[in-house]
Amino acid sequence: MGQTLRQQARKQVNEASATRKRAWEEREARLVGAAVEVVAAIVARDKAEKAAATAIGAMTGEQATLTEIGERCGLPLKEVIRLKRTYLVEPPHPHSARPTGQRVSEPRPA
Repeated sequence: MGQTLRQQARKQVNEASATRKRAWEEREARLVGAAVEVVAAIVARDKAEKAAATAIGAMTGEQATLTEIGERCGLPLKEVIRLKRTYLVEPPHPHSARPTGQRVSEPRPA
């Protein structure tokens, strides 16, 4: 009879363990799916921002000021400046000590 009780107890423990394991696997699958969505959204955002910055570059090539670009696009000037600084490099100035192609950094606060 002692063996039967042990077998029943083992079966009960195994069933509880299997239930916990299934719940963990389901949660893990949901978390992986959500992580994929996060990364995909960030990649899409970065691509969209690069395209916006390219358009800003084209507009500045047409002699539009950053203020005008912001007004035309309904964007705050800070956003236009951020996109330009983040994704566009300024052409080198003839008397600049900065190497060609280096990303433009933001000015440091005084």
